[in-house]
Amino acid sequence: HAGRARLLGAAPPAAMADLYNEHDVLLLVSRAEGAPLVVMEAMAHGRAVAITSGCGHASAVCRDGIDSLVVPTGAMRELAEKIAGLWQDAQRLVAMGRAAHATARAHFDIEKLAPEYDRLVMDAAGAASLPCDAIDHAEARPPASLAAIWQQMCSALELLGPCESGGLLALALSWLSDLGVRGVWLDAERSLSSLLDALGPGSRGVIKGLVVRRPGRDLLGWPTCRARDVPSGSLVLSDGSSWGDETEVPEDIGIMWLRTPGRVSPVGRLFLRKLEELAVAGRTRVAIYGGGRHTLRLRHALTLTDRVVVILDDRVGQPGGPPERLWGLPVVSPSRLGEFGADSIVISSDEHEEALLAKAQEIRGDRPVMTLYRAGED
Repeated sequence: HAGRARLLGAAPPAAMADLYNEHDVLLLVSRAEGAPLVVMEAMAHGRAVAITSGCGHASAVCRDGIDSLVVPTGAMRELAEKIAGLWQDAQRLVAMGRAAHATARAHFDIEKLAPEYDRLVMDAAGAASLPCDAIDHAEARPPASLAAIWQQMCSALELLGPCESGGLLALALSWLSDLGVRGVWLDAERSLSSLLDALGPGSRGVIKGLVVRRPGRDLLGWPTCRARDVPSGSLVLSDGSSWGDETEVPEDIGIMWLRTPGRVSPVGRLFLRKLEELAVAGRTRVAIYGGGRHTLRLRHALTLTDRVVVILDDRVGQPGGPPERLWGLPVVSPSRLGEFGADSIVISSDEHEEALLAKAQEIRGDRPVMTLYRAGED
């Protein structure tokens, strides 16, 4: 339908009110959403919404035929027919907009939403807590065990949306304090001042010291040390100041990250689909060619598969090159490919995909080489 749609691109928040006023209906056909703010905004502006059942919280609140049009996910023909019918009844369109505004006032007010979010957070935290018989011996549990439970809690919290480091620190310290855990190190040099605002009066006793780049004197009453000098067997709360995604954490230190895990990126999903294609062909030991920024975007995807055995990079050992390991995977020169039993290669680069593909041809042997963006398999 050329000429019947305008692609506006990204719209700043200040422009949204005018867009709502210029249009009659908001259309959102997502397969999966959490609590889409755009639906709340449109209804608050008195605009009817046409959505799918995959629109999460919105589809649970909206009433089909009263304040919105709701169809099963993927039922685009049905949705188109409903919208066409709405255009033919101006009075119904106006009434639906008024009902949408009333729904927004009843369900999307901050005073009503905040207690719901608070309940969800507390339920998630409670569900991931240690059993009662373990609480009295929490200090004896391996740090990695507590860190793993915290990771489960953060995964649950991520379903609600992004969490600020300060909020996660407050939750972590409250949880550890309730368990009776003491002697925790805080690695948060990049955001220390903002994180300290989150400390409650009962949680400061949980912290033993601060991990900083330049220790040597007490800071805010706590001793300081470098990351490499954190005592063996310690539990560390970290925002990534010293331990980043690309840094290997010692096995005897447990890291409680002050961030939610994050969802698999679009390129991560594409990568996982390529792995499935290779698996269908019986190729389940994959070498990634490229250890740069593009591969860092695969971090969450790599936690969901055990089919990757090695990462190849031409810059290993050079200034600015990748570390020796990424997320537990060895990073080696392409010349060492044969040492790891890889049966296939996936190129991980957008900007340099063609160049890496040409280099991969020299080392591939009988292994297939898969690209993420270039059409076809070589």
